[in-house]
Order: sequence, then structure tokens, then C-alpha cells
Amino acid sequence: MTRLILIRHGETGYSERRRFCGSSDPPLSPRGIEQAHKIRERFNGVGINAVFSSDLLRARRTADIAFSGHDAGVTVSRALRELSFGVYEGLTHEELLSLHGESYMRWIEDPTSSTPPEGETLASLDKRARCFIDGELRDYEEKVVVLVSHGGPIRAIVGRALGIRGKAILSFSISLGSITIVDRFRDVFAVRTLNNTGHLGLLEELEWDG
Repeated sequence: MTRLILIRHGETGYSERRRFCGSSDPPLSPRGIEQAHKIRERFNGVGINAVFSSDLLRARRTADIAFSGHDAGVTVSRALRELSFGVYEGLTHEELLSLHGESYMRWIEDPTSSTPPEGETLASLDKRARCFIDGELRDYEEKVVVLVSHGGPIRAIVGRALGIRGKAILSFSISLGSITIVDRFRDVFAVRTLNNTGHLGLLEELEWDG
């Protein structure tokens, strides 16, 4: 059995202001750094065999703070980065309604067949996240593996476990600094914990920030 510990990065200035943040690369906010330290406290003394992180700064910094004391080290992978929101990057919901109202509403209503201009399809995100756990992690049977990533890839991996994909993976919340645990035995999955924020001492809101 492989145990996958899926951790969403901490808060950034973009998420604090509810700006779309996919391929953009802002640093953690002070609150995000605090969240990363609380994740570190949660996993102090827990046996971990490998730590992978998205290559984006907010995820790498979260991983470095939370797991710097573990022998495994942090391996960076572009496959774990968030969906690219194209021209929507850095904009708020209100700004998008004003600047890109028609295309934005088409995407909100059907993110599977509609794509942000110059952005990435939900199908592409789903494919690279699934390929990562089916490919990169094939050598980690009987191991405990941490993935520090973003809301989109974590939803896609949970979707793989639950047998759902497309718009359906947006039907559950993955909060900033949250912990989700999925066990895998060959092609059989069990979701043990979903969107746990108890270690943070608060309940984060779902945000479209990546």
C-alpha cells in the first residue's frame, strides 16, 4: 500500500485578495508561512519516505518549511503545478466579469469544454496529475509519500481515487494548508481524510487561487 499525503500550499497575497493564481508565482504571505509551520508541527515525528512539490514558489516554500527536517528531501515536479488560468491570472471575479464577462461565464459554467484564453484545459490538468501518480509514484509501493501541491491537482488525484473527473472534481473543497490522505493498493484507492484543517485551528474557505 502507498499512502499519499496531499497538502495544499499556504496562503499568498493573491489568495488573500481572491485573485486567480495558477501559473503565476507569488510568495507565501505571512499567514501562509504560519500555515506551513503548523503543517510542520503536525508531521513532526511522522515517518515519511518521499516529499514531492510543485515547482511553483508557494508550494516549494510550504514544502521546505514543513519538511526540511525529514531525510527524504524535496523533489520538485512541474506535473504538480496548478491549472494555468491564462489571461485570467491575477484578476478577481469582479474584474473578470468586467473585462472578460462572456468568456469567463462560459468557463465558469462549463470548465471542461471551455478554457481560459491562453490558459490550460481542465482535461490537461487532470491528465498530468493522474499520470504523475500512475507513473512517477510507481516505485513507492509500501511507502508514505507527501505531495505539496495546489487545489486543482489535489482535486484531480482525489477524483482518480473516487472514479470521477471533469467538472465533478470541483464539487469538494481543498482549503489552503489543508491535508488530504489517500491510500492506494495497486489500483484500489481509499480516501482516508479530505480537506483536514484541524491542525490550522481554523476552517479555510474554498478559493479559486491555486
